[in-house]
Amino acid sequence: MFHSTFSDSLETALEHEIIGHVAIGQYRLAVGSKHGVLLTVTETPVAAPMLRATPISQLPDAPNLIGRKAELELARSALHTHRTLEICGEPGVGKSAFLKQLILHPQVSPGGANSEGLAQPNRFYIGQPLTVSEVFQHLFEAFYTTPTGVQRSIHEMQRALRARCAIIALDSPTLTEPEINRIKAALPNCTLIVASRRRVGTAEVTVASESPLLIELSGLTLEETCLLLERELGQVASHGRAPVTPEQRPFEQTTLKSLWQLLEGNPQRLLQAAALVREDRVSLEHTLQYIQTNEPIRTFTRLSLASLPKSQRWIVALLTAMGGTGLRAEQIAAMVGPPNPYPSLQSLLERHLIQCINDRYVLTDGLADVLQAEFNATPWMERAIAYLIPWAETHQSQHTEILGEHRVLMYGLHWMMEQRRWRDGLRLISAIEVALVLGNQWEAWRQALRWSLKAAWALSDEQIEAWAMHQLGTLSFCQERITEAYDALTEALRIRRANLGNELATTLTRHNLAQIKETVLPSKLKYPTLRLDQRRTYRTLALIGMLVFLASVLIGLAISQRLMQRPSGGDMLNPTPLQK
Repeated sequence: MFHSTFSDSLETALEHEIIGHVAIGQYRLAVGSKHGVLLTVTETPVAAPMLRATPISQLPDAPNLIGRKAELELARSALHTHRTLEICGEPGVGKSAFLKQLILHPQVSPGGANSEGLAQPNRFYIGQPLTVSEVFQHLFEAFYTTPTGVQRSIHEMQRALRARCAIIALDSPTLTEPEINRIKAALPNCTLIVASRRRVGTAEVTVASESPLLIELSGLTLEETCLLLERELGQVASHGRAPVTPEQRPFEQTTLKSLWQLLEGNPQRLLQAAALVREDRVSLEHTLQYIQTNEPIRTFTRLSLASLPKSQRWIVALLTAMGGTGLRAEQIAAMVGPPNPYPSLQSLLERHLIQCINDRYVLTDGLADVLQAEFNATPWMERAIAYLIPWAETHQSQHTEILGEHRVLMYGLHWMMEQRRWRDGLRLISAIEVALVLGNQWEAWRQALRWSLKAAWALSDEQIEAWAMHQLGTLSFCQERITEAYDALTEALRIRRANLGNELATTLTRHNLAQIKETVLPSKLKYPTLRLDQRRTYRTLALIGMLVFLASVLIGLAISQRLMQRPSGGDMLNPTPLQK
């Protein structure tokens, strides 16, 4: 370890603040000090990750899919050629159900034996909004094990995943084209299936010279619509309710066809229409009459929400404000009530207005799009923030709890920064930052630090600015962004030197900066023997050069003197005759 004595003494000075340690390659971070993380560069990197004997394959439950047979067959055929698939369609058209059905099909495989020689193919369904680094982390943990307290940089994870073979369904519509390209480039032996609302243009993520296959899902056919509604309304008796009357069943073809056209065959809206029949006894004829306006979709949304009790409308409003970030039932109860939210949530699920993903509730995509267009999120986000900040501060030392809620917390933090609530934002960052570091949430940590810097500039707080620069510089170094790391730590050191009174913080930043310099440009302390040998070599060469120069001068002088003693050229050609 370079400067090990000084590093140890500095860590001793900070030991009452240090909460935990993280090892990343040859870098070691001591985390928890209010002055920032302590960086130590070791001579020996941590052990390489261990490949699991059997990868943790994560697959969804089987969906109830109607239709799409031709699209499924086309997709399965394309997967055998390792072509990247892009599944497009408007919200509510059934992209998630299609991806689930596709990834679960027994004929779907990576096209032969994979690099691990496993009999079963590696298949993954990632069905929640993730960043690129979170996708790599998700797959890395499925293939590899890592010792406790050891984290891997995104570059290490990418290198480890390059040889892995799998089919990966990415049901994360927030991913952009450059992000998808980056994932594909890092996983050359994997086949991607990407769901998106509109084509993201994945021309650069092709295998060999083949372009990605685009499958665009449109609305259901009239026949498929009839099957869907009959199936949905036929479940009434099994729910313990009285069956619908023949007049309420969707058998009248003219009404059904007109409704199908207005709702564009969208499966989600059709299910919501069936829920109106089942839950509110609103006939399809009445629904048709009500939505025959210039804006049938928006009108239909108002009809779907019209009969909801207050508790359910408040839940819908809160989930609209959260913008697709899922909340647990107890969080919903704490933010808007009621104390027991499960009956209200179950009713909203049966109406197909919300969905539950990994015990978290979100609005269905189509409903969220319509409601967010003209929605004031402020009063509902105020309720969310009033719950999140005290909760995070109370659970600050429970890092697993914080990590489990980091998406909710980061969404709330983003809203506070947009609203210029700098002090509240800094409170939340202070409560969650250590958990983000220890939990390897590097992108979330980086974003929180950028927001800290923005708040510091807005508040003209140089102490927070220096802290954020110190953290950003250290993080950038661990992510192999050397120039960014050097610039950020240099600026942090400048600010801390200018504001005297906190020598420990200044020493900490100077130490981290020195570690970077030693890693990139080794000093004499790092290689003393080599530098001494070099000096001796240079001195010997210089002495030899001087001796050669002096010898050359002496030889030149001797030759010149000898030439001056010889007769001239003319006397030699015309010798003087001898005198008698």
